[in-house]
Amino acid sequence: MDTTDTTPVTELHAAVLGMDVVSFSTLPEGAQLAAIQNLLEWVEGAITFYRMGSQDYRWSPAGDGGYLTLKTPSSSERALDVALKILERSLDLTWTGAPQIQLRFGLHAGTVVEAKELGRGTNIWGDGINTAARVLSICTPSQVLASENYYNSYIKGKQRETAFNFGNPYCRTVKHGKQVWVRNVWRENLGVVDNTANAHR
Repeated sequence: MDTTDTTPVTELHAAVLGMDVVSFSTLPEGAQLAAIQNLLEWVEGAITFYRMGSQDYRWSPAGDGGYLTLKTPSSSERALDVALKILERSLDLTWTGAPQIQLRFGLHAGTVVEAKELGRGTNIWGDGINTAARVLSICTPSQVLASENYYNSYIKGKQRETAFNFGNPYCRTVKHGKQVWVRNVWRENLGVVDNTANAHR
């Protein structure tokens, strides 16, 4: 029997939006499950709202959150819209009497590889995921933080540059001494305004 793996390995430049639930481990077990279920519902709602098909994205779960890889240029351009739509839905929940769930978002554009994973089709790996995780690790609650790579690839010089508020770029040292340049992003009452974000650096 031929057991040769014929699953293609696909390398692409993509936006990767990482997100997680703040202080997830302090929530009771039932609340943890509800938080993840809510997050998945919000992610699905956001990608549906922006009319993304299955070819446009890939979701990779990661314990208290996950990574949404936006695989096409058009979907990558919408990454900040998706983040703010998810954040908006999470804030709406606080008015229902349900426990507050705080989210944070780290966004990067870089190289990822889609390849076979043990037991369940394919998954996403690569620098795009790794750097998005590092950007996420320096976010404060309710913050959307975008790498300079993402800004230069999908925002700078384009019409959508005025659709969001961007802080000045700054450099942070993250895991393994790697340095990343990032910008705080907000819009109206969504995200963390720059003065507040600067105080948390």
